[in-house]
Amino acid sequence: MTVSPATAGTQPGSNDVFSVQKYWKQQNFQSSARLLMQAWLFKYQLGFDLHPKLVPRDGRTLKIADIGCANCAWLLDTAREFPQHEYHGFDITPAHFISRRYLPKNIKTHVWDAFTRPAEDFVGQFDIVHIRAIFSAVVNNNAGPLIESILALLKPGGHVQWDESDVASWHTVTSFPGVPTAAMETMLKFQKHKIVDMGGLRGQWLRDLPTTLKQHGCEILADERFHAGRELYKAWADNSLTTWQMGFANWPDRPLPLPDIEGLPKEVTREWYLDLFEQCVQEAEQGATALFDLHVLVVRKEEEEAEEKFASGVVGSTNGWHRQY
Repeated sequence: MTVSPATAGTQPGSNDVFSVQKYWKQQNFQSSARLLMQAWLFKYQLGFDLHPKLVPRDGRTLKIADIGCANCAWLLDTAREFPQHEYHGFDITPAHFISRRYLPKNIKTHVWDAFTRPAEDFVGQFDIVHIRAIFSAVVNNNAGPLIESILALLKPGGHVQWDESDVASWHTVTSFPGVPTAAMETMLKFQKHKIVDMGGLRGQWLRDLPTTLKQHGCEILADERFHAGRELYKAWADNSLTTWQMGFANWPDRPLPLPDIEGLPKEVTREWYLDLFEQCVQEAEQGATALFDLHVLVVRKEEEEAEEKFASGVVGSTNGWHRQY
């Protein structure tokens, strides 16, 4: 995942329960395993890695970037399907990178904070930029620097494929009538409070994204929503439970006061959260799950020189760049 430590640390929304900086910098084998499951879920639910509108029909070799590449799951799948292209993965941390000794020769990984200016060697170089599940990196709707950086990577006339979880559509469903969902519904209320009020992840930027990209001179080629089929209920439940379990690791020792939210106590503790989580596990074992829609945008950048976006240094310096891996 690609998120700016500087941005996360200085904006409201960072705290000891949900800090964007802490969450995305503290990555381990468990988070890598969850990301692999998430990559499979996205592929199955969407039905593609590379959107059909972006598949070249003339045999051209393209240069493709993946923002927030993590353990290269999307890169590996896409490169196997379309081996003629050149791929570059970017992430804020190399924690999940595969050793370059073992990667296919047409895949390279780089450490980069995508909220900063791209290195000049990459400005205007890519035919396609893919970005996925970046929602939890955008604090207080400040997606502007990220959007500018992504568009700067593109060649004139290049394309962006943006795959995102629509957290606003998060809801519980069951595989069978009568399966309890009370614990999951309570967990969703708490998670939404944690994400929005504690983490500053407002989500308005995502709802405005098609309009914002148009304002940046992009043509919308696809604006699609994908619902999860029943065969994915179990897998999405496991993915959600893994995420909620990881959240327990950063829980403070003190009680956490809450505003007046229907269905939630006035304060919550580690014990309360653990008990609620265990109830969610029991409900999942009976067939309950938490689902959200997946939202995909495909846009085409206007025909202009990418360097113009950074002529005045709008996004900032290139100090978010590190070595290639």
